[in-house]
Amino acid sequence: MDEGDGGGSELPAAGWYDDPAGGPGVRYWDGAAWADQQPLIAPAKSGIGTGKSTGKVILIVLGISLGVALLLFGICLALIRGSGY
Repeated sequence: MDEGDGGGSELPAAGWYDDPAGGPGVRYWDGAAWADQQPLIAPAKSGIGTGKSTGKVILIVLGISLGVALLLFGICLALIRGSGY
């Protein structure tokens, strides 16, 4: 057993992590301490687009697309009926 290892726990690898204070965004862990500065633009996190909101966005886009398609179909149908075909 190494002396001074702090109970055998290893520190996490350097990288971007969720803000340890619970705030929005991320902070950089350099392997020993948290960086003082936060990024101007947060780095991309893996797994983006897998949340519950993604399903809602897809449903909204599909709903709007269907509405537009039905509106265009109705307009075309009205033009055809009005032209005597």
